[in-house]
Amino acid sequence: MRNKEIWDIYKSRFKEIEKYYQRLVHNFKEDDIHSFRVQIKKLDAFIRLVNLSGTLQKHKIPKSIRKFYRLLGNIRNLQLNQERISRLVSDLSIKNPSSYLQYLHNDEDSKRIKALRLAKRSSFKKLEKQLVEDVPTELPGQAKDAFIEKTKSRLVQLFTLPVLFDDTLHDVRKIVKDLVYNYQYVEPSGSNIIPPVLTGLKSMKKLTEVLGDFHDLCVAIFFIDRAMGNHFVEQNEKTILAELKDHFLVRKQNMMDEIVQSFAPIKQGQVTTS
Repeated sequence: MRNKEIWDIYKSRFKEIEKYYQRLVHNFKEDDIHSFRVQIKKLDAFIRLVNLSGTLQKHKIPKSIRKFYRLLGNIRNLQLNQERISRLVSDLSIKNPSSYLQYLHNDEDSKRIKALRLAKRSSFKKLEKQLVEDVPTELPGQAKDAFIEKTKSRLVQLFTLPVLFDDTLHDVRKIVKDLVYNYQYVEPSGSNIIPPVLTGLKSMKKLTEVLGDFHDLCVAIFFIDRAMGNHFVEQNEKTILAELKDHFLVRKQNMMDEIVQSFAPIKQGQVTTS
């Protein structure tokens, strides 16, 4: 990959970031937040790849942008959880936990205000200028190979743990997402990364979707646990929340069992770093 190609990728990423940024700061719609965060993830993954090109200057997403990015993730989690709870109580034909939903809504409003303040301090133009002015001459094959080897090494460490915890699966998802976002730049180096669950882009995307659904259940349970001890949630609703939590826990355990089973061939010795 030559200098001009790297430059074009950076410019394209920032164009998309700006587009979704302008949309989300007006109304914080879920889809706009999601699209913006995806573009930040893609930029972050590509920066890490370019950093392996051998140039002395290493770049990273600034703290102000990362903080804004994380806060947007919290807002979207609150939005999705409100929708998830509303759908579930309807499906289960149980009473709507209105004070809990209001609690989530108020938390979302508070975080929107914080996000707007952070948005004014997040300088995407400054980061873009730094990156495009410091584009390396090329992205050599060695950099692509190094990216794949680092990805393999990190996954091996996680897959070979005796127990897969919730955070472990979240880390796996983030690592595989990085590979998905950079796949078109590192192929064919990444075409045979780790069989069988990561054979090809389609399989990797499917895995990240499953792990994403699992993480959503973890977040839903976290929100309920946090609310159970909060005085904003009425006492008579805590029984409803306990029922909802039990439902989420069953689904989470079933998903964990399926995920662990899909990883079994890897944990039994099919992972290699060669």
